[in-house]
Amino acid sequence: MASRLDAITDSDWKERAKVARYRVSPLACGAKTSRQLLRVFFLLHFHMPPKKWLDQQMLRDALLLLHNGDLIKQVHERLGFSHPNHLARAFRRVFGRNPGACRALRALRLQRTFQNGPKLSEKVRNFPKGSARILAHRKR
Repeated sequence: MASRLDAITDSDWKERAKVARYRVSPLACGAKTSRQLLRVFFLLHFHMPPKKWLDQQMLRDALLLLHNGDLIKQVHERLGFSHPNHLARAFRRVFGRNPGACRALRALRLQRTFQNGPKLSEKVRNFPKGSARILAHRKR
């Protein structure tokens, strides 16, 4: 038996999560269903309760914002955390490090990329010198 919740795609659920500010009740109201039916639907289709799924989506969005260079204070306000420490605690629980470390790690990776240039695979390094440059240029 198909329900109207089945017609909502995964990308639509992600957008609805942002509109609902990652809260279960507004998500259920937006889908025009009860919290209980939403929970059953999520357990069947996403194999987890809606709150857990929403928390995962929120932290993925936080990671993307941090990778884009947003400050932790901006991210916590945008995603609805009441304090930056609450974001940091949730972030450590899921990713194993705090948001500042993830921002610094991203910056370090970018710095290495610009210092070392593009990394060539072992096969490309073994080609004659002129061929390796041509292939490296094509990969970009």
